[in-house]
Amino acid sequence: MTKNPLGLQFKEIDDTTGPRVMKDLDLVLINNTIAFQGGLNVLKDSLYHEKVDKTTKGNVNILATRASQKDNKQYQKLVTLFRKPAIQSWLKQKFDGTKVEVKEPISELE
Repeated sequence: MTKNPLGLQFKEIDDTTGPRVMKDLDLVLINNTIAFQGGLNVLKDSLYHEKVDKTTKGNVNILATRASQKDNKQYQKLVTLFRKPAIQSWLKQKFDGTKVEVKEPISELE
């Protein structure tokens, strides 16, 4: 059994309702995408947000394909386009800095 010396009460809610009900709660956990869609900026409006590291590797979006498709020119072109500074700049502007490119291979986060 986990101790709760402060007597905090927890209630599980659907994460998409977090931004809407947060004014009625003392604290709410909301993922980055839902926060953004709810008009919040995780970098400016949160009390705490996780950094990209080994503990958050489960929250990193990756582009993946079957091994047989690893040399697919269209997929390689997509990766090249995504990494272009202009695209990264657009993403930074569009998402107010809350989406970041992870430059390390996923193996580095393990």
